[in-house]
Amino acid sequence: MADLEACYGAENMTPSAIRMITVAPELGATASVVASLASRGIVVAVGHSNATYEEMVAAVQQGATMITHLFNAISTLNHRAPGILGVLGAQHLARPYYGIIADNVHVHPAMVGVAYRAHPDGLILVSDALCVLGMPDGEYQWNGKVVVKSGVKATLKDGGTIAGGCILPHSPILYLCTFLTRTAVCRCSNASSTSSTGPGRPSLPPFGRSRRRRRRCWGYRR
Repeated sequence: MADLEACYGAENMTPSAIRMITVAPELGATASVVASLASRGIVVAVGHSNATYEEMVAAVQQGATMITHLFNAISTLNHRAPGILGVLGAQHLARPYYGIIADNVHVHPAMVGVAYRAHPDGLILVSDALCVLGMPDGEYQWNGKVVVKSGVKATLKDGGTIAGGCILPHSPILYLCTFLTRTAVCRCSNASSTSSTGPGRPSLPPFGRSRRRRRRCWGYRR
């Protein structure tokens, strides 16, 4: 906890200041702070992680209740080493919620369906909106790198890695819900709950409008 307190400030390690922290439980002493964060009311998510199934189970047992960006930047599913995704099928755990960027760019619809059918109550839609959302196609400076926006896809110019989401600026969640229903992942009523009642469950505190950070984008050029 000392490193986190030094980073964020000890006075800020409360849910009134920090609602969620995403961790990689396999790195360093991260696993040892999951219970401490959860006891303070901070939602602990696992993401950008190469954790094994066993490490993920341990994190959930310690209080992790969320998976950040399922299928993206996490250990892959293997029939002998299920990794992070394996907990969706575990019956002995309080299975965590999981965010999915269901824009048909980050995750194939078939895999969204696999996750939903394994744990339908856990699905939470995520737009992963980047600063280029709503901007014309072209190249943009972002975080010291060049992002290329083309339609609903935003990639890094150097290497082509997906940089984030840029789906319909007027209603990204409506787009995601429509995607779920049109690809037969689930019915419309179930799709809408993934962006409303899902994030509002008691073990995953909702985010208030006042805490949303505005993002700006400099250096646009076509």
